[in-house]
Amino acid sequence: AIVGALGAPLPVSVEGSYAVHLLTGGVLTVALCVLLHGRLLISLALVVLAAIGLEVVQALFLPGRSGDPRDAAAGIAGATLVAVFILSRRALAPAR
Repeated sequence: AIVGALGAPLPVSVEGSYAVHLLTGGVLTVALCVLLHGRLLISLALVVLAAIGLEVVQALFLPGRSGDPRDAAAGIAGATLVAVFILSRRALAPAR
């Protein structure tokens, strides 16, 4: 079982955890893009760095935790999917 912040098992399968990482990467990209006034590529870069950094921190500095590159890849995939969606919407939007 996947253990939450308080040590209680979470009702999420390993495959489900990848879906959570995918969704989180996408949501963070949108949130940062809004906060950064539409700077999508900066938002994407920050989410990619965060996904990799979090897994490295878990692997090196948190006893009992292991960094999983697949978790980082899922977060990056979610961020990338959202970025591609936003870019395609921008490209198809009528000129102002």
